[in-house]
Amino acid sequence: MLFGVYADYGMLEEAIGVFDYMEKSGFKIHHKSCMTLLLALKRCDKMDMCFSFFRRMVEGLEANVEITVHSLTTVIHGLCKGGEVERAKDLMEEMITKGIEPSVYTYNMLINGYFIIGMVGEAFKVKAIMEQKGFKPDIITYNTTASGLRKLKRYEEAKSWFFTMIEREMTPNVVTFSTLVNIFSKIGYLEEANCLFEGMEKRGVRPNIVAYNTLIDGYSKKGKLDKAKWLLREMEKKGVRPGIVTYIALIDEYCKKGNLDKAKWLLGEMEKRRVRPNIVTYTALIDGYCKKGNFDKAKWLLGEMEKRGVRPDIITYTVLIDGYCKKGNLEEANWLFEEMKKRGVSPNTVTCTSLIDGCCKNGKMTEAHKLRGVTEAMGSIPNAYIYASLIHGELLSGKPAEALELFSDMKHRGLVPDNVTYTAIILGLSKQGRPGEALRLYDEMIVAGITPNERLYSSVEGSLDTAGS
Repeated sequence: MLFGVYADYGMLEEAIGVFDYMEKSGFKIHHKSCMTLLLALKRCDKMDMCFSFFRRMVEGLEANVEITVHSLTTVIHGLCKGGEVERAKDLMEEMITKGIEPSVYTYNMLINGYFIIGMVGEAFKVKAIMEQKGFKPDIITYNTTASGLRKLKRYEEAKSWFFTMIEREMTPNVVTFSTLVNIFSKIGYLEEANCLFEGMEKRGVRPNIVAYNTLIDGYSKKGKLDKAKWLLREMEKKGVRPGIVTYIALIDEYCKKGNLDKAKWLLGEMEKRRVRPNIVTYTALIDGYCKKGNFDKAKWLLGEMEKRGVRPDIITYTVLIDGYCKKGNLEEANWLFEEMKKRGVSPNTVTCTSLIDGCCKNGKMTEAHKLRGVTEAMGSIPNAYIYASLIHGELLSGKPAEALELFSDMKHRGLVPDNVTYTAIILGLSKQGRPGEALRLYDEMIVAGITPNERLYSSVEGSLDTAGS
């Protein structure tokens, strides 16, 4: 009794202490007691302790404690969940030599483990061994395989598993349908995904939150927000409670479309239903308000999320910094940059890129180059967009030589100039009255297979006229 209480409350050292006392005192230790501790250790992710205790069961207590496939599967599940799949496989093979045969469930755990770490070939090898031993793959085997392939974006292979399952006269369950709905949605076959979804109920399978979330997300991203909202109402009518993922799909898309009233209404609906907004929800709304130019509301939301215990992350700060830079309010952007660092949130390349671009567009080239240094100090090579911003900034400041030096440095570092970079330097040189250099770079751009846009093409035509005259 005491042993079980300690295990249930996560007091694992104490539970092992009771176990040691029982063993030393010669008490009979039941398999059920060992399983209680094994499960508690697995539940608390103490897999080294769990593995060691299982070894004790096998080696030290063989005469007294029955080692079952259930205890073996418990350890294998925990090891696979923690990514220690090879260790799990070795343990299973060792236990086979001791006469403990794995079940289909054990094999399924191992197959899933290999899919988690992306070793598809090994997953299929385990399935083949399972079949050689006379075990028939069950619905969980098929679902695990299809889901594993889906997570690795091998959608066509995942889809084929569904048809194999049907050929073998196996009845799909809610997990099968949800996985398939997700696959069809991901490869852009949204209407087919919807047909599968509708087919679930016809087969007597009740759609779960995963199936609803997949379709709501798919329709939201396609801009079909009325259909997504209808699905939200339907799931509530049918007793499936929407979660944070459900609401985020809709809120994010409403924000992207600039429909902040509906996004805010959905936030209110979430709170009414006691679904707590998370960092993704707040960041989507802050981004929406920044894009609308409503920085007071965006900053208010930043304070509001902190009041509610949601700590802003690098994405939240970058969204605000980028918004202020685009507005030309570098003072506020720099304040947020410093505030972010004070709070222990380290800037990334995207944050620095936004600030560098803002500085360059406002003629603050000294600050821009300092920030370039910050990027390099973080161990990141400035990207093509940073170089494009710096080149554009130097040209705006009337310094074509510095711009050309940056362009050369960029190529020396192995960065391939893109359309943005070529356009910035060619247009800048044209405006600076240096048509010869502009045309040379235009030819280089064409040879590199980069198609100029209409604005650049017109500018080069003008440069040709200037050069001709």
